[in-house]
Amino acid sequence: MKSLRHLAQRLSFTLLTLVCIGCENVRVSTKANSAGGWHKSASSWQSLAEKAELPLKPEKASEVDNCMQRLALRLRREPAHPSNYGDRTSTTSAGRKMPNSPSLIVLHETVISAADTIELFQRNHPSDDDQVSYHKLIERDGTQTTLVEDSKRAYGAGMSHYGGYTLRSQAASPGSINNIALHASLESPQQNNSETSGAGYTTQQYQSLAATILAWQMRYGIPMVNVTTHEAVDRSHSRYDPRNFKWDLFDRYHREYAKMCNAERFSFRDV
Repeated sequence: MKSLRHLAQRLSFTLLTLVCIGCENVRVSTKANSAGGWHKSASSWQSLAEKAELPLKPEKASEVDNCMQRLALRLRREPAHPSNYGDRTSTTSAGRKMPNSPSLIVLHETVISAADTIELFQRNHPSDDDQVSYHKLIERDGTQTTLVEDSKRAYGAGMSHYGGYTLRSQAASPGSINNIALHASLESPQQNNSETSGAGYTTQQYQSLAATILAWQMRYGIPMVNVTTHEAVDRSHSRYDPRNFKWDLFDRYHREYAKMCNAERFSFRDV
């Protein structure tokens, strides 16, 4: 039943997007704006946000810190090389304002081991095609490793969109949601080292991920409807992660932790 509830939650958001795009007060462009920015007009996103009651009001920093202390996460830091992340852009190349506050959470899996992932991200990558990173890595034992600070733009999803929307700093760029995204990746089980099959994640990983996502939601006012996957945002249709992810198990721990932190409004709504 929980899986059906999650499906209904996400389908309702998809339908909301389609309905909103047809609204009279929404101007939709099928081509990139000559000045960059949203692929579809800013008014489209604002109208959608109003209908979906987005975003939620963030919690005070002290409340977030207290919550994380109660959940007692194992934390460590392994900073990525500066070539693998950048600043969250506030303006396009033409000087127009560009959304750059975290408002979307994207889930990934590593495919390779945590050690190899960290080594890859700490390597200097001068070429744009090789640059890659996440903000957080959730290891097999539940350790949460910070690779890129939230304030920076991690390169977790190249050509990407969400709900039909993408961001361009330049008119000719393919568009990406990285400027407003927070990226968290689960270390893959050894059996997951292929592009199409998966064997699942540990209980400690689901617990740590639930706590990590809740902290982000509380800090930035991000609703659960804006928690998605790399597969869902990827426009190349070549990404499938996180494979075999159990939303019902994630939901169980997320609800438990949200209740502990008096933050139930950030959990899935019953439908």
